[in-house]
Amino acid sequence: MNEHRYCFGCMKPLTWDGKCTSCDFDRDSYQEKPHHLPLGTMLHGGEYMVGRVLGEGGFGITYIGLHQNLLIPVAIKEYFPNGMVWRKCEKEKQSYRVVPFTAESEQQFDQGKKDFLREARVLSQFGFMDGIVRTRTFFEENNTAYLVMDYIEGDSVKKYVTENGRVTPEVCRRIMRQPMLALMKMHESNLVHQDVSPDNIIINAQGRGVLIDFGAVRHANAIDDRTRTAIYKQGFSAYEQLEKKGGRGPWTDVYGFCATIYYMLSGEKPLDATERVFNDRLVPLTEYVPELDPQVDRLLMKGLAVESTSRLQRLDELYDLLYESEGTEHWNGETSGAPEGHRRLPEPSNTLNLTMEMERRLQEMEDQRARRKRNKTIRTVVLSAAVVVGIVLLIAWKVMPDRAGRPQQPAVTADLPKKTVEGAASGDADGTVTEDPANASGAADPENTAGAEETIRPEASKKPKKTATPKKKKNRKSTKATKAPVATAAPTSVPQKVQATKKSAGTESKKKNNVKMDGNLDDFFQ
Repeated sequence: MNEHRYCFGCMKPLTWDGKCTSCDFDRDSYQEKPHHLPLGTMLHGGEYMVGRVLGEGGFGITYIGLHQNLLIPVAIKEYFPNGMVWRKCEKEKQSYRVVPFTAESEQQFDQGKKDFLREARVLSQFGFMDGIVRTRTFFEENNTAYLVMDYIEGDSVKKYVTENGRVTPEVCRRIMRQPMLALMKMHESNLVHQDVSPDNIIINAQGRGVLIDFGAVRHANAIDDRTRTAIYKQGFSAYEQLEKKGGRGPWTDVYGFCATIYYMLSGEKPLDATERVFNDRLVPLTEYVPELDPQVDRLLMKGLAVESTSRLQRLDELYDLLYESEGTEHWNGETSGAPEGHRRLPEPSNTLNLTMEMERRLQEMEDQRARRKRNKTIRTVVLSAAVVVGIVLLIAWKVMPDRAGRPQQPAVTADLPKKTVEGAASGDADGTVTEDPANASGAADPENTAGAEETIRPEASKKPKKTATPKKKKNRKSTKATKAPVATAAPTSVPQKVQATKKSAGTESKKKNNVKMDGNLDDFFQ
């Protein structure tokens, strides 16, 4: 078996004493995790031998492997969604089955496995491109799926920047050209990578970038609530990848691609999209790279817009600016192929059209940003006003019951005492006034006097009382006279006075009527 003749770290042949001259991998100190395939595991009928783990993500584990017939290293991607499954190891039977935790997890796992294999078939169509790792084969085993790809020798962009610091604009331009072309080709087929980041771009021996890890690739129109996968990397994933119904498309890969360029040129990971929603404090690239062309800086910052509608929608615009401008290198203002110190001017027509197009797009971006800011201010004002009105209504509702419990003061009119006195003086309907014999002497009844004062001056009392009608007073007084008669002097003076008053009132009324009837009747009927 080749297990004892090849290094599990790089799949290069070992020396006669079992040492690797290409890497420092030590099998004895290598620690395998329980859910990883053991070193030397054979897959696909013994065609591939599994080595060390190259990387692990939320949906799979990537191993280095050896093609047993061709004796070349390969990369083997295993579908293993973290948190949904576990591995049942039976080393005696060489069985390493992947088992879902629950019945619900099993349904999601089966659907994800189908998507994994379907996208592997689609990606095999792009194997001819230099910027995408080539797919060799795919198969099902251990109750899961495997994708076999070419193994790219080299470091990831993340590792390179970590060890060497930020790169120059020219080096960044050379590394990112092939991955950009590959993504543009994928977008033409309506495929979205969803995981463009520094650790998924490998720098090969020729210094060119190669895009890897296509486990999250989906058709843009097939990303729904059922097939949506939670792929998010701090600083490199677009904000819509966190939203349940966030629309994903080529613009999602644009964000990841521009964030990777930002990381390469600045040496710093971009501020995460979640921290820029309300206060965008992302530092422009020109702060790190003063020699960078301002147009490139503005376009990259537009590609990093938090809102997908304000972002570059496709990579074509960025590629045209960086690579298709004839005779001009927009990365640092230097010309390619020209002697040092000599700057060749581009053709006026191309430069003018490009500049006008850039100004138009940048103006649209500024207008959209101003509209969003204005709409946000309006929403804030409306919400604040609604809160204030709600508080006022709540306070009014709390005070209203106390006011409703208080008795309202009756309105006092000017003629109310006059009507009451006239009613008291009018007496019966026949024009006579009946007086209680007990009051014939002219002495006022205390009860009646109090009643008259309450009737004439209602404002003097806090709680007004109902005024008794003359008839009720007559009946009450008559009853009192019957029950307790008192011998008094003959009531001669009071009735005469009242009758005189009644008579004078009648005379005045007749005089008024005579005045009204005075005049010529003929003039009246004309």
